[in-house]
Order: sequence, then structure tokens, then C-alpha cells
Amino acid sequence: MGRGKVLLKKIENRINRQVTFCKRKNGLLKKACELSVLCDAEVALIIFSNSGKVYEYANTSIEKTFQKYKETNVHRMQRNETLKNSDIQYWQQEARKLRQETDSLENTIRQLTGETLTSLSIWDLQQLEKLLEKSLGCVRSKKEEMLSEEIAKLQRRDRFLQSQNHFLMNAIERSEGSTSRVELDSLAQGVVQNLLDINSRKSQQYSNGNNLVIETALQLG
Repeated sequence: MGRGKVLLKKIENRINRQVTFCKRKNGLLKKACELSVLCDAEVALIIFSNSGKVYEYANTSIEKTFQKYKETNVHRMQRNETLKNSDIQYWQQEARKLRQETDSLENTIRQLTGETLTSLSIWDLQQLEKLLEKSLGCVRSKKEEMLSEEIAKLQRRDRFLQSQNHFLMNAIERSEGSTSRVELDSLAQGVVQNLLDINSRKSQQYSNGNNLVIETALQLG
């Protein structure tokens, strides 16, 4: 039969615990010896039992091996500290760069709004003026595009209402009775009047938009 799996927890029975300690301690010392011989490794092993008895193994010298460990550990700690300081310096430099970029962007925004212009030279002011003219051109282009789309939408609505008006006028011509004719004629006139009012308001908005563009261009000029 196969050997059962041992549950890794403290053995409560004192005799069984002592027997297990002796067996595993000897096995551990044997493995340390084999490792040092087979791999030419420097091995130092210290075991303290629960009664305080010490067992040790070293293929050279316990003191020599632990001194070497201390020196290696010091070097490792120093290397880690150096890496940590390097990381701190790197992130400090990155923070300074980001702070400088933020200050530069904030200063540019203030200049675009007409503030902090006293420190600029004539050449800087000319460049700023060109930038603003370019931005204004983009705004005008977008506004004209939106107005064109709105006008096209109104034209399509105008054609639709004209077709509806034509349909109503035909219905009036085919209708019989004076009362029915009067009601349909009034409805058709109301539709036409609504169309005229809508077109008038949109034309006024378009005219106001063009006047604003002209006034802005005159101010910049």
C-alpha cells in the first residue's frame, strides 16, 4: 500500500513528535551533506529542537559561512537602496517635467485669452495673432457648415410643406359644399403661414450669425 499523506500540523503526541523530529532532522542533515558534495556548494545548517538542543552541519565552517552571508546581505541591501533611490530620482524628474509642461500650457491659455502679454516680443505677438486667426477660421468654417446643414434641412421641409399644400389645394378643388371648402382653405392658409414664419425666423438667425462673423473679423482686423 502507498504511504498516506501527512497533515502538516503540530504533532500533539510528545513521543511521536520526538520520533518524527529525529527522523526528519537526520534526513535534512543528510540532504545538506549530499547537496554540498554533489554540487560543490557551501552549506551551513543549524537546527534547534523544542528543548533548545542545537544540531548543526557545515561543509566548511559555520562562522565563515555566516560571515559570508552577512556580507552578501549587506551588499544586497545596499543595492536595493541604490535602486530605490534611483527610482525616487526618476519619478522626481518626471514630476518636474510634468509640472513644467503644466505651467507652460497654463501660460499659453492665459496668452490666448489676452492675459500676460507684457512679456511677449513683437514676433511672439505676431505668432499668437496667426494662431488666433487660424482658430477663428476653424470656428467660422464649422459654423458655416452647421448653417448650411440647417438651411438644407429647412429647404427639405419647405418642399414637404409645399407638397402638402398642393395636396390640400387639390382636395379643396375636389370638395363639395361651401362649408367644407372654407375649412380646407383656412387649413391650407395656416400651413403656408407657418412655413413662412419658420423660414423668416431661420433667415433672421442666419443673418445674425453672418453679422456676428463680420463684426468679429472687423474687431480682429
